[in-house]
Amino acid sequence: MKTKQKRRLILVASLALLLALLVTVQAISARLNAVTNAEINVLGFGQAGITVDEGSGYDWQSKSVKLVADTDPGYAPGAARAMIVPYILDADSEFYIPCDLGAMSKPVNNKMVLGDIVLEFAADWETYWFYQDGFFYYRTVLHPEAGRNETTVLLTKVSLNSANGNIEEKYNGDTARIKVEVLASILQAEGSAPDTGSVLESAWNVTVSGDTVSPLS
Repeated sequence: MKTKQKRRLILVASLALLLALLVTVQAISARLNAVTNAEINVLGFGQAGITVDEGSGYDWQSKSVKLVADTDPGYAPGAARAMIVPYILDADSEFYIPCDLGAMSKPVNNKMVLGDIVLEFAADWETYWFYQDGFFYYRTVLHPEAGRNETTVLLTKVSLNSANGNIEEKYNGDTARIKVEVLASILQAEGSAPDTGSVLESAWNVTVSGDTVSPLS
């Protein structure tokens, strides 16, 4: 009888210990999920953490483009990059007009000639940006605080390539509209994630030292 009682006590004690462990594991799991989600929000491609300031004007005229990081205290400092995608719409801005676009490459004399479209950049763009694999990377880490969250101006003008004869007639002169999509991304440059450096290196092929962003190769 005593042996059976001892077995019952051992079983009850074991069940109690197992229940306690399950509760502890659930609590730890919930905490890890919360932390992991926070990390993902910061480390992921931060479309919500950065916006594109495009100024105004699209049609054969000046266009100012820069990036602005969110100043939300929940965001961490980050490395930023932008891809510029030009295209042409009809007069009503409803339909794409097929256009001849060449391959993207590093701007020469502050210009990138893409077939029938020319992108013009700020005279000092290379002081603050570098071009790599189709993207423009800002050389300085952006911080989520006013005064440290904006890039300098990158793009200044978009136009038709006048070197291609009768170019305006080809696209119906002033009735067509040049548009530019600027795709911006930001990745955490420092903080609680120990593998931030490897993420930037493997995903973007860049490295960060202090507030300086540089091409890896």
